[in-house]
Amino acid sequence: MSEAYGHHPSFLLCAIGNEFGLRGTDWEQVNALVEEIKAFDPRRLYTGCGARKNLPADDFWFTHHTSTGTRGVGPAHPDWDFAPALDASPVPLIAHETGQRPVFPDYDRLLPKFTGPLLPLNLERHRRSLVANGLESQVPDFVRASARFQLTQYKAEHEAMLRTRGYAGYQLLMLNDFTGQSEALVGILDPFWEPKGVVSAAEVRAWNAPTVLLARFARYVWLANETLRVRFEIAHFGAEDLPAGPVQWSLGPREGSILMRGDLAAGHVAAGRVTDLGAIAVPLAAVREPASLALSVTFGGVGNQWPLWVYPALPDEPEPPGVLVTAALDEAALAALEQGGRVLLLAHGLKNPHAARTGFESVYWSAGWWGNRFSSLGLLCDPQHPALAAFPSDGVSDWQWRDLCAGATTLALDEVPEGFRPIVQPVPDFHFNTRLAQVFEVRVGRGALLVCGYDLTGQLDARPAARQFRRSLWRYVASAAFRPDAVVSVDWLRRYCVSADESNRPTP
Repeated sequence: MSEAYGHHPSFLLCAIGNEFGLRGTDWEQVNALVEEIKAFDPRRLYTGCGARKNLPADDFWFTHHTSTGTRGVGPAHPDWDFAPALDASPVPLIAHETGQRPVFPDYDRLLPKFTGPLLPLNLERHRRSLVANGLESQVPDFVRASARFQLTQYKAEHEAMLRTRGYAGYQLLMLNDFTGQSEALVGILDPFWEPKGVVSAAEVRAWNAPTVLLARFARYVWLANETLRVRFEIAHFGAEDLPAGPVQWSLGPREGSILMRGDLAAGHVAAGRVTDLGAIAVPLAAVREPASLALSVTFGGVGNQWPLWVYPALPDEPEPPGVLVTAALDEAALAALEQGGRVLLLAHGLKNPHAARTGFESVYWSAGWWGNRFSSLGLLCDPQHPALAAFPSDGVSDWQWRDLCAGATTLALDEVPEGFRPIVQPVPDFHFNTRLAQVFEVRVGRGALLVCGYDLTGQLDARPAARQFRRSLWRYVASAAFRPDAVVSVDWLRRYCVSADESNRPTP
C-alpha cells in the first residue's frame, strides 16, 4: 500500500487493522508491523488497531473508549466535553465511529434507485411489515421526524468533540446509509450518496467544517425569571488565522422578530485550536409566554445556532377541575368513564406486556442487531394539538423532551380505530413498525380518557419541562377541546392500560 499509494495527498493516517479481538490477538506482532511500516515510510502517522488497544509504537489512537467514553450524545446541555477521555491516551486521540443514529427509510424515494443487480429485498420486506401494521400513511412524518432528530444528536455529539481542547478529531462512521448488517441507515445521505430531502448541507456544515462556532451554557430549558449565561468559543482549523472582529449574537423565535441581540469584540483567532470568544448574560424576563427560541451567533463569515425553551416561572397548578387524575385505571376510573367523566391516567410505570420503559436517544446503529418492538427513532407530534398549546415544539424530538422521555413508559398499541394518531408518538424503528404511544386520548362510552407515560409528579422543582408539560395537559383535559375521536372498548383498556401488578404502581 505504501509503495502504491504513499504519494497520494489524502493518505495521512494508516492503521494495521480495526477492532481486533482483545483475546487471541498477537499484540506483539501487531506492534512489530507498526514499527516496520514506520521505518519503511515515515511520511504519515500509524497505529496498530482501532477501538481496542493502544500499542507502544502507535502515533495516534482511534477508539470509542479509553478510561471513559470518547463519543456519545451526552447530557441536555452543551457545557461539557470529552476531556476525561484524553487523560488515558498517551498519543493523539480520535473518536471512533461517531454518529450511528438511524433515519426511517423513505421507501418511495429510495427503492426505485436500486436499478442494478443488487435487489433491496430486505427493505421491501420491511415495507410490507409497515403496510401490514397500518402505518404506511405516516412514512413522510417518520422520515422527517427521525432525520431532524438524527441532526440534533449528531450536532450535540460532534460539537462536544470540537469543544474538547486537545482532541485530535473524530471519524463519522457513515455519511451515507449502510444497507448491510441489518440495515444500518445511519447516514445523513442515502446509500447512493444523495440527500434524504430533510436536512440541508448548511445545517451539517454549521458543526462539521474547518471553522465552527461553539457555545457553552448550563441547559436548554429555562424559566423567565432566570438569566441565560453563555460562553462562546470557536474551533478553527482552517488554513489561516482569523482577524479580530465582532461576534454578533441574537435570541428570538425560530421564525419571527428578534427579542434580544448584541455583539462582543473578539481578538485574533489562531488556526489549529479552540479559542474563547467571550461571554454574555441575558435576562429572560422579556419572555412572557412559553417560547421556543434560537440562540444564534456569527463571526468571521460563519454562523451557528442552538435551541432554547423558556417558560414562565409559575407555581404548580392544582389538578384540573372535573377531571379524575389517577395513577391506575382501576374500577373507580372505569366507572367515571362509564358515567361520561374525564380521566387523566398517569401511566408512568405501567407494567404489562404492552408497556416498557424507554429512553430519549434513537436506536444505536441498527435495531436489527439489538432492538425490540419498543425501539424508536425519536418523537412525532402535532405542535398545533391543543394538548401541547403550552408546550411549544417543532413536532419532533429535541432537547426539551429529554427529561420527559428518559425513563418514559411507552405503549405498543394494536387493534386501534382507523385513523388513530397518538398525541405524542415515538417513531418506530423500521425493523418492527410498531404503533407506539407515550401520550394518547380515546373515548370510552360517554367518557374521555387521556393517557400519559411521562413522570409528571416527581421533583418538578428541578424539572421545568415536565412541569410545563403537566401544565399544558392539565389545561387541556379541563377544556372544551378535550373531545377524543377514537373509540375503544373497556376490554381494550383493560388489555393495554391496566398494570399486571397494580401493587407496584406509583401514586400521583
